[in-house]
Amino acid sequence: MIERRWDNDMVTMQELASSLGISRATVSYALSRDWKTKGVSRETRRRVLARAQEMGYRRNPMATALRTKVSYQIGVLTGDISGGNSARVLRGIESVLGNRYSLIVASSDGAAKEKMYLQRFKSQMVDGLIIVHLISPKHAELVLDLQRQGKPVVQTGVGVIDGIETVEVDNVGIGRALTERLVSLGYRRIAYVWGQDRSAFAQHRRRGYEEAALQHGIQPVSFPEESEGVTPSSVATGVRATAELCKKWAPPFAVVLDDSMSAVGVLKTLGDHGLSCPHHVSICACGNREISICLVRDLFELELSRVTWPAEEVGSYAARRLLARLHEPGCGDEGPFAARHGTLEEVGADWVPGNTTAPACHG
Repeated sequence: MIERRWDNDMVTMQELASSLGISRATVSYALSRDWKTKGVSRETRRRVLARAQEMGYRRNPMATALRTKVSYQIGVLTGDISGGNSARVLRGIESVLGNRYSLIVASSDGAAKEKMYLQRFKSQMVDGLIIVHLISPKHAELVLDLQRQGKPVVQTGVGVIDGIETVEVDNVGIGRALTERLVSLGYRRIAYVWGQDRSAFAQHRRRGYEEAALQHGIQPVSFPEESEGVTPSSVATGVRATAELCKKWAPPFAVVLDDSMSAVGVLKTLGDHGLSCPHHVSICACGNREISICLVRDLFELELSRVTWPAEEVGSYAARRLLARLHEPGCGDEGPFAARHGTLEEVGADWVPGNTTAPACHG
């Protein structure tokens, strides 16, 4: 009978091999992920795994990584993961990588910490890196160094680095889709309201709005103007923009919100002016922030019409692209998205109809 060790001494691979009467190399092959290509039979692998469990054998991951140059660890760099899209992107990454790799998630809230994490990824054994959110563009060279070391890197489109494969949503298409929805309902006066996000992706969504508006002969109107400097909260922006629009236009008119949180300010201000949504004014938004959706539902008894940003899909697609770079079988471009030059061009967002949009009443 083989006795399982309960002391601090680790069972070695040689001891495991001796107990089975086979070579150490055969045990190593049987325990590897590519055992089939090593000429190990299914029965031999079964015997090795059973004896390893019986003896309490555990492979030393550091020793394995040093020998094979493969750690089965993936680094993930992100910003705040307490909620919002970053947490959803991580769920998508984990859904693909969780059964194959260990994820080392580094959540950075500042440039100094981000630099520290990237330096650690560079010095430690990780097989690849997914960047969910890059805070400082000054750190691009650290990321490129990892790629030059032969470690594939994929980014999800925030803080984009030239030369790194990128997975992103077609934000221009999202802005266009929201605007086209309102045009199809008969609106000729449609405004665009910024949120706090002034990133390139928010600007792309506004560009989509402007292109669609101009295509239908509608003069684009945005609040607030980019030149105004300090960015107020999304709720405050919604209040201010709606007050201005009520002075500028008589109903019916419609509003595209870059941030769903702005809907709270818009709806409150409409009520203050004796207007209702969607009878007088229709609104639709980009975003899937649960708190804003719940506030609209609880405070105004409305379900916000919106396009949801497909965060989990972006995460899972980025993970599949990384696996493809790592030469994992079955992890290419399959699925609902098609990569063009490493960029996710499809609008993978879903339209949630809600009841804050309705046909324009011109009577």
